[in-house]
Amino acid sequence: MAQAETGELFVGAYLRIIRRCPIVQYNMRDEARGAQSEVDVLGLDYAGKALYVCEVITHIGGALYSGPNSKDETVKRVSEKFNRHRSWVSAAFPEFPGPVFMLWSPYVPVGAKTAAFEDMAATWPGPGSLELRINGNYAEAMRELVASAGREEKQRGEEFYRMLQLLTHLRDSGNRRLTLRFQ
Repeated sequence: MAQAETGELFVGAYLRIIRRCPIVQYNMRDEARGAQSEVDVLGLDYAGKALYVCEVITHIGGALYSGPNSKDETVKRVSEKFNRHRSWVSAAFPEFPGPVFMLWSPYVPVGAKTAAFEDMAATWPGPGSLELRINGNYAEAMRELVASAGREEKQRGEEFYRMLQLLTHLRDSGNRRLTLRFQ
């Protein structure tokens, strides 16, 4: 299994802490399809019957996938990945009839790409739904996680969350707590 990258660690911490998924897995592969069908982050809450299937694109420059028709290529690749994920999830987790598929990206240029993703979410064929965590929604999720980290001291088994706890509990030389702010 491949090492989770920072964006995936953020999403995993969000699923475990905010969405209360006791099971979070990174880089899950459909064994029948190998590396061609990898789910970046999978969150399971058996008690609440919730399943989160996440595609994470952490390109902070907003370029997402490059190429001569990068907008079209990006939308096509994401759509193909979600089609494979839907098929795999239906077979692997039939006890979860309404999985939540999520697209996470900190920056998608507003315009054709965001419109295409919004259309993808609005016309989602099922099962379940597609939730976009891009731009402001991504930032809001980060704020939720930062706020939670600032209230807690207990270790939760998520490296990214622990880093946020350390940052939100920093103190200056007068033992005053510093404030972690987003601009």
